[in-house]
Amino acid sequence: MNTYQVFNHNNTLLATHDNAAAAIKEALIYRHQTGNPAYVEQQTAQPIGAWCEIKWLDDGAIGFKYASFGTYDEENDADSYGISDEAIFYYCDGESDIKRLMGDNGNGEFRILSYDIEYKD
Repeated sequence: MNTYQVFNHNNTLLATHDNAAAAIKEALIYRHQTGNPAYVEQQTAQPIGAWCEIKWLDDGAIGFKYASFGTYDEENDADSYGISDEAIFYYCDGESDIKRLMGDNGNGEFRILSYDIEYKD
């Protein structure tokens, strides 16, 4: 997920857009109206986990659980992104791990039916 931030010549944030074209347009309008330059920076949001629809292989029960892409931090009892360990169902190595768990046998105990990636704010 990308966002595009428009800054003026004093490095003051003017606006944030979801697409590059809108951000560039705003920068050009700012320059035209003020005579001062503006620039656009692309910000890429970091995926930190996924909300997953899981199916237990033993009884077929379905539920929604959170899988973390972080590592467990014992000192804080949370993942490396600050999500409480109590809220985390499973730790994995990213979206590729989630996709692997969508296979017919999942991890032997459950399989992921669908997921939505969660991004760091």
